[in-house]
Amino acid sequence: MFNMLGKLVFRQKIGVSVLTGFLVFIILPAIILGAISYSQSKRVLERTIFNSIIFLAEAQEKSINNWVKSREVFLKGLAENENIKTMDRERAAPLLNSYLKSDLNFISLVLVNAQGHVIVDSLYTKAANQLFVTDREYFNRAISGETYVSEVFMARNSQKPTLVIATPVQQNGEIVGVLFGAVKIEVITSLVQENVPGNKGESFLVDSQGNMICELMYTDSSGNNIVKHHIETGGADKVSSGLSGNDIYRNYLGKRVFGVYRWLPEIKMGLIVEKEYRIAMLEPALEPFTMLPLHLF
Repeated sequence: MFNMLGKLVFRQKIGVSVLTGFLVFIILPAIILGAISYSQSKRVLERTIFNSIIFLAEAQEKSINNWVKSREVFLKGLAENENIKTMDRERAAPLLNSYLKSDLNFISLVLVNAQGHVIVDSLYTKAANQLFVTDREYFNRAISGETYVSEVFMARNSQKPTLVIATPVQQNGEIVGVLFGAVKIEVITSLVQENVPGNKGESFLVDSQGNMICELMYTDSSGNNIVKHHIETGGADKVSSGLSGNDIYRNYLGKRVFGVYRWLPEIKMGLIVEKEYRIAMLEPALEPFTMLPLHLF
């Protein structure tokens, strides 16, 4: 009887030892290796997603910079026209009106004399002689000989946000005035908003104070755009301070996102490209299923 009980206990000990060994030497390492593999795969996938968003942000940044350069070249060339150099309203006005109709990037083209008084405004023709811009930085930069792109500010006439590109007008080597174009903000914002990183992805611009320049694509659960002017997120806070980089943070809806932010010195704005984290991480796994119907026909 005691021998049988001893054998039973011995067998149980062996069974426990085998089970313990199985857990320690097979299951536990497998769990550890699985966790390490998952962590590594997650980092690789996150890096891949970041690279795709960075590529898109760089393409948008290049597009904006090219647009700005082309507008600068346009205004510099126009400032060389003899009808502009004369600073004569009767000669300059028809030319500016004609160019404004052919270039849809500008709200208005304006010629200002060296004292800062508006001679020709292709948009506000009746009030042109009553306007002055001596308090605007773009005028002071241009009258000193620099082609300058302003920050976004509120226009006096329209009371709408605008951006100005200004260039000096010279006659016989002397600066006699300034030619500037007030830019349609929608032209710039469309360069980023027409190319977003897929489902639950968004691209937009902020100024140096973190104020929104673009209309936001997404709303809260009630359908309301919860951001009116100012935005405070990981990306917006950094880019409005002149920094560029990428990170994972909460967006203006409180959603966790991949965010890439670039400070654009040419227009003194921050570009932010975001993609909702959960959606971005799921897309590679869902891709075979989205392709399945193609293999059935």
